Amino acid sequence: MTEAIWFFAGALCFQLLGKVFSYVQLVGFTMETGLCILRICATIIHDVAFMQTLKYKQLQDSGVKDKDIQLIKDIDEETINNWKNSVILKFKQTLPRAVRGAFAFNDWSGAMKMLDSRLKRGR
Repeated sequence: MTEAIWFFAGALCFQLLGKVFSYVQLVGFTMETGLCILRICATIIHDVAFMQTLKYKQLQDSGVKDKDIQLIKDIDEETINNWKNSVILKFKQTLPRAVRGAFAFNDWSGAMKMLDSRLKRGR
């Protein structure tokens, strides 16, 4: 009888440890994938900012008034901010519930702070 109890206790421990290790592996994989996605998004924003700088210089060189350029800058900034918020919202919504808490941010600046801290820790 004692052997049967030890057998089932061992089987139960094996199942529990298997679930825990599987969850830890899932969280690690999701974190790496999520950080890669955030890095891609950050790169896109940097590239867009560079293109915007070129656009504003071209507008200025072509004789567009400063107030018109400022209006275009304001529209571009609002558009970029909306895109950033949309990306973070969709990012958080598509995560599995089990790992959603691992990404403790709700906005773009929080996501970039997390990305920076993870990249610094990884080096």
